Amino acid sequence: MPVRKFRTHEEAQRDLWLPPGDPRILKAMAFVLGLGSLARWKPFPRGVHRYRSIEEANAAREAWADENIRRLQAERRTAATEVHDVGGPAAPEPGDDVGD
Repeated sequence: MPVRKFRTHEEAQRDLWLPPGDPRILKAMAFVLGLGSLARWKPFPRGVHRYRSIEEANAAREAWADENIRRLQAERRTAATEVHDVGGPAAPEPGDDVGD
């Protein structure tokens, strides 16, 4: 990564902007949107929770973890489906005659 020197704060700020039409803009937007999706995710319910025993607290934590795992798996399945479902021709199945 190159080192760049600036004389003023304003010069450094201007260097952060990408020129219009730069393909890196889409990558930057995807990164920012990805951060937003991480920010909305909560690994456990909000608030203060009281339990009668450590076993009850551990069971609740396990339930939260299981729910989060199911949610993440569902999101990944949905994302994988969206990526592969682009409307193009289907890939040949193994054993299909491809016209060799």
